[in-house]
Amino acid sequence: MGAGCRILARSFPDAMMMKNIPNLKTQEVRDLAWSCFGPNLIHTFPPIMGPNVLQDEAIQSLELDVTAERNQWLLQLDQNSEPLLLHLSGLKSRRLGLYFETLWKFFLMHDSELEWVGHNIPIRNDKRTLGELDIVYRNKSSGAFTHLELAVKFYLNRQTSCLSTQLSDFLGPKGKDRLDKKIERLVGHQSPLSGTSEGKQALAALGVHEVQRKIAVKGWLFYHESLRPSLENRAPLSNPHPKGRWNYFSAFGETVHRHEHWVVLEKRNWLSPATIFDAEHALLTADQLVSFLGETFKTDQRPLMVCAMRPTGAIILETERYFITPDDWPVHLK
Repeated sequence: MGAGCRILARSFPDAMMMKNIPNLKTQEVRDLAWSCFGPNLIHTFPPIMGPNVLQDEAIQSLELDVTAERNQWLLQLDQNSEPLLLHLSGLKSRRLGLYFETLWKFFLMHDSELEWVGHNIPIRNDKRTLGELDIVYRNKSSGAFTHLELAVKFYLNRQTSCLSTQLSDFLGPKGKDRLDKKIERLVGHQSPLSGTSEGKQALAALGVHEVQRKIAVKGWLFYHESLRPSLENRAPLSNPHPKGRWNYFSAFGETVHRHEHWVVLEKRNWLSPATIFDAEHALLTADQLVSFLGETFKTDQRPLMVCAMRPTGAIILETERYFITPDDWPVHLK
């Protein structure tokens, strides 16, 4: 076995990892709840080191509780989602990361405990832009300010014969992006920006003179279908991080019939676990899914996300989530 590889026989946790979050019918409200209160991918971060900190500064992973008041707010928003939908209607891009950040802004603008101060705050040195601060918010009770960096990512563990927990083994669907590089960027560049002289100047213009730094990395990690990751993960991965499977298209045909019902997820619906509140919704059979994948890969080599679904009365729930890749993945796509 290679370094960092280990075989684990534990099964996947249930796909519906939305502890203490109510059943929500509206896709956008479910996405909001998952984005703000769902499990993180990363639990611990290396300390910030450099000229802008007096000592090695530990970065915290932000985890928010679903209080009774927040639970009630989500239920009410699910009954009348117009304010959220109106907020999202201003999006000029279909980028998933921007959708994710916009959901966070809406939450902070309406939460009873936290107060939105600003987002995408540019940090400049003369005419040169050094970067942006994703979000700054204030705790209404303590008055403390937080600089929060956000990320939503989907990575496939490239190991197929043994399970690795090394962050460098998690690749983006196109085979270019790597989880370790993303974390290095967050900790080495984005979070320290608020501690630079330029960052402090930009914050002072907002009436903020001291911040604590936190990061929230959400998303899903996909492990090869032949492997079973543990429910207890080696740091820095969080124990309850959302897990899926992946497989090459040619091999997936051998196991696809383990599930009777399937859907193909559009990228906009990649966030929260798939839930369909319509028993009449058209689901794909295993054979139909294989046919669809085969036709798609003839002209488009991008991996596709699919979900196995289980009808339970009027609700159809996601049971497992997969990335299906071309047989030569992870060849860099143009």
